[in-house]
Amino acid sequence: MHANRLIHTCFWGFMGALAAAPLAAAFEAPKEIPSGEVVSESVLSDPLYRIAPSVRADGFAQQYTIKTAGFGNLHASSDYMLPERIREVQALAVLEDLHRHEAFGSALKEAAKKPFLVGRDLVTKPKETLSGAGQGLKKATKKAVGWLSGDRRERADSEDSAFSEAIGFSRTKRKLAAQLGVDVYSTNAKLQDEMDQVCWATVTGGISVSAMLAALALPPIIDIARHTTSFTGGLNNLLVTQSGGDLYRMNREILNGMGFPPSQTEPFLDNEHASPRHKTFIVAAMKDLEGVEGLDILIAHGRALRSEDDALRLQRTVELARGHHRHVAPLRRIVDVGGEIVLVTTRGQVVATLPADRLLWTAYTEQLAKSLEKQRDAEPEVDEKHLWITGVFSDEARNQLRDRDIVLHDQASDTLEPPSQQARYSATWE
Repeated sequence: MHANRLIHTCFWGFMGALAAAPLAAAFEAPKEIPSGEVVSESVLSDPLYRIAPSVRADGFAQQYTIKTAGFGNLHASSDYMLPERIREVQALAVLEDLHRHEAFGSALKEAAKKPFLVGRDLVTKPKETLSGAGQGLKKATKKAVGWLSGDRRERADSEDSAFSEAIGFSRTKRKLAAQLGVDVYSTNAKLQDEMDQVCWATVTGGISVSAMLAALALPPIIDIARHTTSFTGGLNNLLVTQSGGDLYRMNREILNGMGFPPSQTEPFLDNEHASPRHKTFIVAAMKDLEGVEGLDILIAHGRALRSEDDALRLQRTVELARGHHRHVAPLRRIVDVGGEIVLVTTRGQVVATLPADRLLWTAYTEQLAKSLEKQRDAEPEVDEKHLWITGVFSDEARNQLRDRDIVLHDQASDTLEPPSQQARYSATWE
């Protein structure tokens, strides 16, 4: 009799445990989504481009193919990158018009006569000869590398006229990129080539870029504007006025002032997969998080970057963490749980802030949920788990995460990054 009662108790206890546990669900596979469901009609196509009919949701990001009439196909690896790539198409159209301008032809002839650096190849074959600020592009002289690529090399003690011209080129290119609304560190090789030719022609040919641009009607800024905050707007202006080498030294000084030793900071600042833009935004956000425990976790992630997409994801994750600290709840510490950046707030919460466009229920998402659970259990004063993303959750991901008692916040940019009144930044031309 006692044995039967024991079996009965164990059986119903086991069934109760099953009912309380989240049901196992098959992981979602990457999916194709009609472009019209994720992009507004006004942005889907333009005389210069059209977005391919479907968008690939890989489980975290949404990836776009942008088809253009004269510049090939461009790839945007996320919602964040889509407006950047579209602005690049517009910029290429402006630069193409510049090349046909009489003033540009005259400047090119004058530039070809001058033996700056390695001669006329600078203006006729800029990519092969000497590129401006853009990772992955060839560079010809050691002196110019530090200024144009933004790596750790110091400025040379003595400057010859060639080096001075390189500095003038870099400054002109930064301002041209700002005027066109594009990233001077873009890995779009076609855009880099076109900007190089214009800048070398103007620097060595005796005409300013502003004079040539004044003769053209710039296209209107499309209705897919960059999400600009007071934080990012100020940094964008800094990127226009400061060279890559200046940014390197500024970032190093900030991190050293925060108490990080060179053995931690140098490998991060030298990581070739992150552009000066990525590093500057990460360091600036870290400065605003000063006093939070575990900031060295962010430096460690910066040292481990293996691609441009990794760099952008880290940049955006740190920016969102800063936003939570400033606008939602202050952070107490940052921890690494299973390779995931997890935040612990002063309000008894464990939090993840992710630049996810469309979070599907995948092995990654399940592991993320486990990381939040693990850190919640390790914090005696923590009761809640929160997940903030810039995009949306799939229905399956939403159900599975809620079953694990995670409070979900989607489309979180306006909360974590309140937009500034000024939608764009502009360069001041000398």
